[in-house]
Amino acid sequence: MTAEPATRSTLEPVLAAHLDTLAGDLGSITEPHRSAGRQLAGWLGAHHRPEVALPVVVVCTGNSRRSMLGAMMGNAAASALGLPEVRFTSAGTAPSAFNPRTIAALRSIGFAIEPTGDEAPRGSENLTNPRHRVRWGSGEGQELVEFSKALGDPALPPCGFMAVMVCDEADAGCPVVPGAAARVSMPFPDPKAADGTPEEAARYAATRDAFGRLMLAVLAEVRKSG
Repeated sequence: MTAEPATRSTLEPVLAAHLDTLAGDLGSITEPHRSAGRQLAGWLGAHHRPEVALPVVVVCTGNSRRSMLGAMMGNAAASALGLPEVRFTSAGTAPSAFNPRTIAALRSIGFAIEPTGDEAPRGSENLTNPRHRVRWGSGEGQELVEFSKALGDPALPPCGFMAVMVCDEADAGCPVVPGAAARVSMPFPDPKAADGTPEEAARYAATRDAFGRLMLAVLAEVRKSG
């Protein structure tokens, strides 16, 4: 019997239980995400080394919804599967702010998200851009400070990362991502379309869980390959 990864045991219990409901393999993921997931899993598996950071930057246009959801669910999945070296963060081509609906969707499954009291540089829309401390477990390395930021921001890895493009606009606008060792196109519908409607919370939850299923399946492949 395989021992439970140490990073799994320190996950927030509510979050760990939610991830259990999403776990599956890449065969259960529909196209085109299955092919994109295999591409991501292949790159991660080829480059993963124990205790050596392996960065992934999830990119959408505004860095407020999809990229944040993808990155945070990726970090939780990495902890659940004992792959803490795989570290996800997010960026945008036209950054705005960490959307409160995104924060609510993550908090509802066990992420602890609190403002630090500091503001990051504002984007083109001049929205208030507070930094938030996001925690998904009690162990070392199970938290980060997240905020909306452009590719190339000093908070991001300067090179050697995988860029995951999760919206069509960012994918088309960045055929080459400076510093990226590789890129994969993995677009998701924008939950913003449901803002202000009765379906708003459900749409954000569905997007969050779609990212969670995919990231768990991808990282399960990486774990098997190791």
